[in-house]
Amino acid sequence: MVFLEEGEQPIKAEQPTQVQEETMPEETQTPAVGQEDAVSLEQFNEVQLKLQQMEERLEAERSRSASLEQMAVKQFVDSIVIRAENYRDDGQRAHSKVALEWLENVLLEKPVGETIKLEEDAEIGDVRAYYRQAIANLFETMPGVVPMAQPQTEPAEDRMKLSHDGEDDELTLEGRNEIRGIWGKAPVKKEE
Repeated sequence: MVFLEEGEQPIKAEQPTQVQEETMPEETQTPAVGQEDAVSLEQFNEVQLKLQQMEERLEAERSRSASLEQMAVKQFVDSIVIRAENYRDDGQRAHSKVALEWLENVLLEKPVGETIKLEEDAEIGDVRAYYRQAIANLFETMPGVVPMAQPQTEPAEDRMKLSHDGEDDELTLEGRNEIRGIWGKAPVKKEE
C-alpha cells in the first residue's frame, strides 16, 4: 500500500499490448515421441505373450512347490507314526490303534470324528480350538492302556475259614451257620 499526498495521482503500471505466452517449465512438457521410441503392435503382443508365459510358469512352480511341501509334511508325519507304531514300553505294550490313527489325523490336520474339523482359511484361534477339541476327543474315546488292580477278594467260604493271620480258624458248625445266616445263605447240614 502506498500513501499518497493530497492531490497526487497513483501511478499505473504499463499494460503490455500483446498477451505474453506463458510457458511451462521444460520438465513438465511432454517430449515428442520419436520414431525409435514408438512400440509397434506386434512388439507389444510379443511382450504380452512372454509375460503370460512367465505367469503360467510361475503358477506351475507355485503348484509344484505346494505339492512338494505337502509331500514333505506327509513324510515327516509318516516317520512320527512309524516310530509310534514300533514303540514298546518296559512291559512290551504298544500304542493302541485308536491313538495311532488320532496321531496321524491331528498331525495332518484332518477331521477328527464327525465334528472336529479345521477349515482351510482358519485363523490362529480356530487352529488352537481344533487341537483342544482333538485332544479332548482322544481322551474321551481312547481305550485304557493302564491295567487297573482288581480288588483282592476271596470267595466267602474261604474267608470263613481264614482268620486275620491267614491260618485256618476252628469254626464250629454253629458259627459257620450264623455267618451264613448274616450273609443270607442257607445253613450247612451237619457232616456225618
